[in-house]
Amino acid sequence: MCDQKAVIKNADISEEMQQNSVECATQVLGKYNKEKNIVADIKKESLWKLRRADQVVRCSGPA
Repeated sequence: MCDQKAVIKNADISEEMQQNSVECATQVLGKYNKEKNIVADIKKESLWKLRRADQVVRCSGPA
């Protein structure tokens, strides 16, 4: 495991999204050693979660 601790200094997102972001970054850092691969995977995962959230909002709108 890692001895480092994630620190979020300033964020415009919910606590849940912050936690999800930290978990995603932790997993990705364990998989890759090249910065471009780390960034690409975090971006892919973040976009996937945002699309899912958007679909939930659309599906739960007024009938």
